Formats: sequence, structure tokens, C-alpha cells
Amino acid sequence: MALLVRDWWERRRAMRRAGSRARAKYRQLRRNWLRRKRTLWVVATLVLAVCWWALSALVFALTPPEGDGFATWTSGLVAGSFVALLIAARDTPPGSIERWQEGAYGEAATAKALDRLPRDWDVLHDLRNGDYNFDHVVVGPPGLFLLNSKSSIYQLRAIDGELKGVHPDDETLTMRLDPLIRQAKRDAVTLKKVIEARTGRAVWVQPVIVWWGRYDDGGRTIDGVAIVQGKELAKRITGLPEKRRTDLSDVVEILRPGRHRGGRQLTGGRNSDRSAGRA
Repeated sequence: MALLVRDWWERRRAMRRAGSRARAKYRQLRRNWLRRKRTLWVVATLVLAVCWWALSALVFALTPPEGDGFATWTSGLVAGSFVALLIAARDTPPGSIERWQEGAYGEAATAKALDRLPRDWDVLHDLRNGDYNFDHVVVGPPGLFLLNSKSSIYQLRAIDGELKGVHPDDETLTMRLDPLIRQAKRDAVTLKKVIEARTGRAVWVQPVIVWWGRYDDGGRTIDGVAIVQGKELAKRITGLPEKRRTDLSDVVEILRPGRHRGGRQLTGGRNSDRSAGRA
């Protein structure tokens, strides 16, 4: 029983790591944004307070004495609406900040999907790569995988033989996947070099883009990079053929969080093309 509880706790703790860097970055950027706009929030609060006072005074002036209850209710409704408006404005930072939160959602969703893998698979989340991170590293019978989570409103479709992202509200707005594919390949090469430098053994790292958005195809491989719809991830990755059995426990051990500088540091340089896990 104790072993089961310990296993459950370790899995939950590992899952909470997923997206932790993106969440921390979102909180930092949002805090800085709120501080930078402090004068705006003060002015907005004062303006709304004056508007509430003026509207309440007008309602009470136009309401007969027997209608004081209605006037009080109306004044409270207006006050609540203004407070809700102010809170909503503060909770809606610019898109460049909000995308970090979306990235965290994508990584957390991938972690939940990976939790359905068999227990003989190893899953590591949010491993630092210079100033950025490796979203998920998965080791199992089919090999070693580097997963990059992407949360997007764009729907993936094959257009003229090419897989593209299409905006659901305007099909003329499309997004090419080439930059994501190139980045996934670069990250896989970086991780491969880290592992080989630390273990002295050659390994193959399969890059995977996990797409959290509509993707009717479910999954395909483009230029060596697998692109998989998030809900299909566990089924597709466990359905891959098992490779010649190679013990990768030393690889898992050198990647495991807590064994490197800063708790999660694997590489030292800046990887300037990385961004939050979103599209």
C-alpha cells in the first residue's frame, strides 16, 4: 500500500512540473505589466467610482420613496458590474503575455495524456535548456522522444498536400508549421548532444510536436518530426514498434530533475529561437 501511495505521489509531483516554467514566466510578466500600468488602474478605479456614484445618485433621485429597495439593488448591481469589469481588464494582459499561460495549459494537458502510459515508461517534464526548456522527455520500448507541446486555436489541415494551421473563424488565415518543425529538430539535436556528452553513448532522439487543437488527421510525420493530436498521443506512442531492447536507465538518470545546476539546468547557452509552448 505504501509503495502504491508513493508511486501515486511521485507521478502527481512530476505532472505538476509540466508547464511550471511557462506558468512562472506568465506570472512574472503579468505582475510587471500590472505594475507598469499602475497609474491606469488607479485612474480607471476612480472613474468607475465616480460613475457609480453619479448613476446611484440619479437612480435614487428618480425613484419614489417606496422604491428605495429597487434603487439600492440597482446601485449594488452597477457597483458589482464595475468591479467585475475592472477585474476582467486586469486579468486580460496583452497576447504576448497570455501566450505563456496558453503554453502552460498545453504542457499540463500533455502531462495528463502521458500519465496514461504503462508504468515501464519514464516521463520527465520541464527540463531546462539554456534560457528555455525541453517540455517533455519520454523513454519507453520504442525509444527516446522529445515532446514539444503546442496549444493553439488553429486547426491542422492538409492543404494542397501540405499540413497547415487554419483559423476556425477565417479560413484565409493560415499558419505554416515549418518554424515549429525546424525548432523541434534543433531541440532534439541539442538533447542528443547533452545525452551523448554525459553518457558517452550514441542515442537517437525522436522529435514530436503535440498539438492541442483540432487535428482530424490525428497524426503524421513531416521531415522527421511527428505531429500528433494531444488526445491521440498515448495511443500512438505506445503503438509504435518496440526497438531492440536497450537499457536507457542511465539516460533517464542524467536527465532527471535535481541532478544539475539550478535544479533543472541541462545546457548552459542561450537558445534564442525558443518561445512558450503555444502557437
